[in-house]
Amino acid sequence: MLAFGEAGRAGTLHRVERDDAPAFEALAQDYAPVPRRNEWLDADPSPAGIARFLEGAVARRLQGEGEWLGIWTDAGLAGAIGMELLSTRAGIASIDYLLGPRFRGRGLATAAVGAFIDHLFRSTPLHRIEINPDVDNKPSCALADRLGFRREGVLRERLHYSDGYGDQAVYALLQQEWAARGT
Repeated sequence: MLAFGEAGRAGTLHRVERDDAPAFEALAQDYAPVPRRNEWLDADPSPAGIARFLEGAVARRLQGEGEWLGIWTDAGLAGAIGMELLSTRAGIASIDYLLGPRFRGRGLATAAVGAFIDHLFRSTPLHRIEINPDVDNKPSCALADRLGFRREGVLRERLHYSDGYGDQAVYALLQQEWAARGT
């Protein structure tokens, strides 16, 4: 468990487990009225999709390929944040995250992602962390900027959706840049 934040944007990060399915199913209910591109993990918020996501998250953790944590607040599961190792040798990982619609706009995602990055740089030999949102996902791009990531470019039509393709931004943060922030 990893605590983060301050009043109004505080919570804890816990490893996701198979038995978190009911909490993820409740969170997925918030997405039904306003579907958006690339807004849900593995793009399938059904109970079967959530079960596949949780099984995959546990398997990746056991294989040393990544880690997914639930973002928990007093109101329950607010979202999730994950890390996938891209290169063990070079110390490169990519992170992804989601926050339920009713939890947005309070700095909760920034606080959670910042705590996760700090944890990763302090407890692993990572040298570089990437965030790769859809360029049209302005809140995710702004989050990367707030945390000191540098935008390195755009991968054209790198994201596939049911209704077409989207461009993917490439943001990166180096361990020494994070350390220099004095976080």
